[in-house]
Amino acid sequence: MFVTSAGITEGLQMDRESGAASLIGMVLALIIVLAAAYFMFESRGLLGGKGGEDEPTPIDQALMVSVVIELRQVKQGLEMYRSQNTLARYPATDAINSLKQIREFMPAYLSLPDSVSFTFNSYISQAPDAFLLKVHARDSQQTIMEVSSAFGPRRFQP
Repeated sequence: MFVTSAGITEGLQMDRESGAASLIGMVLALIIVLAAAYFMFESRGLLGGKGGEDEPTPIDQALMVSVVIELRQVKQGLEMYRSQNTLARYPATDAINSLKQIREFMPAYLSLPDSVSFTFNSYISQAPDAFLLKVHARDSQQTIMEVSSAFGPRRFQP
């Protein structure tokens, strides 16, 4: 059996065509995957920077989670104070006017971090068994959060 030069040339041309087709297919698949990933990140707000009030940035979302965790600690600390107090009451309204004073009423083993994700707004205790604490989250919207003896941390509802 003899192989002619025309047969060799034809074989090489077929290899190039199939190689080019597979390369084009891989490029198209890569473009489709990248476009799908972009739209997924865009739709979930993971790219941030949209600036809409309805869509907080990932940093704001993380700060809000920190605020909720820290307010749960404050609530637990004030409940521990009430349970250990001989009068079984929360601190009086005039006893807490700052974050520093909240820290003083919390038990030592249940302390807040040095840098919290909120700023103190107000504290009210109108009854021995009730309190309401309002804070401003340190997110871009300065969201007002509240926690009380009756409910856990939540956004302030005017």
